[in-house]
Amino acid sequence: MRNALIIARREYLSFLTQPVAYVAMAVFLVIMGVVFFFVEDFFGIDQASMRAFFEWGPIVFILFLPALSMRLIAEERRSGTLEVLITLPVREIEVATGKLLGAWLFLLTTLLFTLAYPLVVSSLGEPDLGMIVGGYVGLALVGLAYLGLGLMASSWTKNQIVALILGALFCAVFYFIDSMVGAFATEAQPVVSYFSFKTHFANVARGVIDTRDLVFYLSVTVVTVMVASYNLESRKWK
Repeated sequence: MRNALIIARREYLSFLTQPVAYVAMAVFLVIMGVVFFFVEDFFGIDQASMRAFFEWGPIVFILFLPALSMRLIAEERRSGTLEVLITLPVREIEVATGKLLGAWLFLLTTLLFTLAYPLVVSSLGEPDLGMIVGGYVGLALVGLAYLGLGLMASSWTKNQIVALILGALFCAVFYFIDSMVGAFATEAQPVVSYFSFKTHFANVARGVIDTRDLVFYLSVTVVTVMVASYNLESRKWK
């Protein structure tokens, strides 16, 4: 675990030194602000609520987080530093876990800047504090799962654009899977909805933190990290 934390720190600091990461952060904050205050007409509905903000968060994440995770392993492959990293006394699972945690820390840093939005809402009314806390917990969890999917996609290729497309595709499918399947097979929707990020996020965003939702997101994260670790380890067999 110590090695994973060292890699996480290294990865997080690498995000802080890359202008692209700040551009992605700024774009995310602007999009969320525009959607929340203007597209959803926050000032027109005359209601101090953060519901629209949290509903749009996972949707905007579909592009924002794969853009962060696309370089996690793909860039190491492209530059040839992956071989050096793997030859160090560190296990593949520690590499995958550390990189994911580093990206997640950058996501949490980004979410800290969005606290300006509930402060604005609070100055205009009395929003539901439980929903705000639940919403941020939900964004942190769904963000972790999205980054896991992006990490997995990045472990399959050395092309960052391919990793971005695959990561965004995985995230979109897992978020909208219940709607897509329900459009063709209504009877299967209750079963498929269990695998939908949207279904589990809706529960947490209401301020209801159910252990089943926590287990779901953490399970997805663990599986993606294990797949990424396997992809790293398989390089030794070639």
